[in-house]
Amino acid sequence: MNNRLGLIIFLIAICLSWPVMAQEPAIDQDQAVAESDSEADDGTDFLGTIIQQQLGEDETTPELSDDAQESFIDPDFLKDDVKAYDDYPVVTVRILDKITADTRTYDLEIGKTVAYGALRIRPMACKKSPPIEEPESASFLQIWEKMHRGADQWVYSGWMFASSPSLAAMEHPVYDVWVIDCKD
Repeated sequence: MNNRLGLIIFLIAICLSWPVMAQEPAIDQDQAVAESDSEADDGTDFLGTIIQQQLGEDETTPELSDDAQESFIDPDFLKDDVKAYDDYPVVTVRILDKITADTRTYDLEIGKTVAYGALRIRPMACKKSPPIEEPESASFLQIWEKMHRGADQWVYSGWMFASSPSLAAMEHPVYDVWVIDCKD
């Protein structure tokens, strides 16, 4: 029943819009081609002829005033003002030992490996947004676990963000590590 009702409404809408569609002027292609052939000698192209027929002979495209042209925004206006993240030599991280519930905050120098329990943490970069932008600190950390027997295991290698630590969290059964800030 609903499908029939929808079909009836659709057909009524088409019937009501039919006279409106029939009133639109159509371009006679043969006439346009004939006119374009006759005007081909003076350099007028086919598309220009059709546009002139649609606009009329006395109508022209409007010219923009100087004020209107100045109000347009240059699409490359941000290229000069774009600020990149600033590099910092120290990253502040917080480490949680889930077994003992011990939480510690450390300032780690970029490029130096630090041991915390079985973990080895090496920050490779720390970047912070400029003060005029939304605050964000991110650090590229390499974290591996020192095993008693056998080879060491990679635990984490990637960027961690201070504003959303769960975005790229380290998955470890004993330790949690997250970035707090970048410092000088």
